[in-house]
Amino acid sequence: MAEISARRPAGRVTKAFVRSDERQGAYGLLESAAVSPGDIGRAMFEACARRSTAESIVYCVVDGTSLNLTELAGDKGFGPVGSRSEGGRGLKVMTAMMLSARGVPLGISAQRYWTRRERGPRQQRRQPPPEKKDTQRCR
Repeated sequence: MAEISARRPAGRVTKAFVRSDERQGAYGLLESAAVSPGDIGRAMFEACARRSTAESIVYCVVDGTSLNLTELAGDKGFGPVGSRSEGGRGLKVMTAMMLSARGVPLGISAQRYWTRRERGPRQQRRQPPPEKKDTQRCR
């Protein structure tokens, strides 16, 4: 699955896995009670660490993004993302990727998901102190 996903990073099981047996296997893994998202993450992070030990220098690139997810009933526990006027709901994500000195991706070394708290009425914008910024989530 990892090899196919790496070759076809489509974001959807149905796009990455074109054969029905591949899709069935992917859904079986993703829906299995025997495998937790934490287990998959730990395996991915440990594999990245093993690949990184072969390098004399590695770079850690950190990127944050928002996942805009559908929450029609408002019962999934997602938080606000994007602009207030758009009313987006979803998750915030911070990803750390390791790169070799030549710029070759070695893998994902850490990833955090969280929901932002609901905001009250619009207040004067102030730059938050560094310890309150989302980038602190990747520690």
